[in-house]
Amino acid sequence: MATYFMYPSTGGLNTYIAVLKKTLEAQGYTVDVLARKPGPRLHLLSEEINMNTLRKMMSKPLNHYYKKHGQFSEPYIIKQELDRYVFELSSALLPIETYDLIHAQDVVSTRALARVKPAHIPLVTTIHGLYSEERFNRGVIQTKNDHSWKYSLAQEYIGALSADKVIVLTNWMRQRFQDQLNISSHHFETIPNGMFIEEFTNKLTNKTQVHIPESKKFTILCPARLVAEKDHRTLIDAVQLLKKEREDFICLLAGDGELREELEGYCREKEVQDVCLFLGNRNDIPELMNRSDLVVLPSLQENLPFTVMEAQVAGKPLIVSNAGGLPEMVHDGVTGRLFKKRDSRQLAFILKELMDHDEDRQLLGNNAKDWGRSQWSANTFCEKIKTVYAEALEQKKKEPRLMEFESVNRPTYHTLELHRFFEKSLWKKIDQCLPSNYTIPDPAFIKSLTTY
Repeated sequence: MATYFMYPSTGGLNTYIAVLKKTLEAQGYTVDVLARKPGPRLHLLSEEINMNTLRKMMSKPLNHYYKKHGQFSEPYIIKQELDRYVFELSSALLPIETYDLIHAQDVVSTRALARVKPAHIPLVTTIHGLYSEERFNRGVIQTKNDHSWKYSLAQEYIGALSADKVIVLTNWMRQRFQDQLNISSHHFETIPNGMFIEEFTNKLTNKTQVHIPESKKFTILCPARLVAEKDHRTLIDAVQLLKKEREDFICLLAGDGELREELEGYCREKEVQDVCLFLGNRNDIPELMNRSDLVVLPSLQENLPFTVMEAQVAGKPLIVSNAGGLPEMVHDGVTGRLFKKRDSRQLAFILKELMDHDEDRQLLGNNAKDWGRSQWSANTFCEKIKTVYAEALEQKKKEPRLMEFESVNRPTYHTLELHRFFEKSLWKKIDQCLPSNYTIPDPAFIKSLTTY
């Protein structure tokens, strides 16, 4: 398995890799993970590549190319491109040729590995989210008219088309790729996540160390990273409205992130700091869920979050926004409640309604438990993934295609020219690992940049 991002870390991608890896290994498969480590280093088995060394050598030619030939010369784009090619060349130096199949976990690593892996090895990818939307929600991309937005769309487009098989977690994601990038939904296979249900339920009866005052009759839990796309502000606004009518509740915010200080300040501004408790990163989420009466996820964008899966398995009534794939997970009024994203008034109304009606909460929780425990089996998830692996291996036997490198009417640094920028012995190692038609920049990607 491979990812452009840090592993291990927090978040759904980390859990996805961990669950699939453990399940496959229990069946006798050998599974290794190619991923970034602090340093920054790229790690596979016992081998590591110092990515800073390559970055220093790559920065000059890449800056020169984009400033001279490209309209996409914004610092953000140049940095993203530099990081991508450093990941690409680092991957080529690692023993990726020893594997029967590569399963990438994001569009960046998919395109990178497609360009440097041996042609006979199948490449499967799982796309976990829309990075263009995440960057927009976080303010990294200011408007959907600038080059950074077009660049992110091009990343998703070329990444989705670079794998032999593409897995998405929800039908919502399939539709978004068709609507936004004009890639047919038939190009994707929808396979929802899985989890270790028994392992999770065994932890539910453990006690959490979080102290909840006896005066707080209801406990609301929001287990989510403190980042823009999780939209904690809408929940805090709803809590402010709820507090005007009652104060017999506490809202636990389990998770950490770049917005913690800002959100703590927002709680003080809204005068709800006494009923909103920031817990930071936790390793006792099952225990916290068991202690809670309601679980809330107010996100602006979600695909198929493990938080919802876990809450359902725990038998907890859920209140989630209608963002992304959440309506595929929560049947409104049956296994939980949906509200319109960013609508704090509707969220506050639903919170009050469920807090006032014990039987409704109990029914939603029971329905969620029945559905979740039948839906989220790790073994079922793994068997579906293995079917895709088998199809990719069979397809590769019939069509051992090389990744196409489309020509563009712009100069590129071919391998014979790239050596000028690298230390001699290092370049010799890199050159031995690259396809003969390898170029920097990636011509197919440059072409896709002009499409969006």
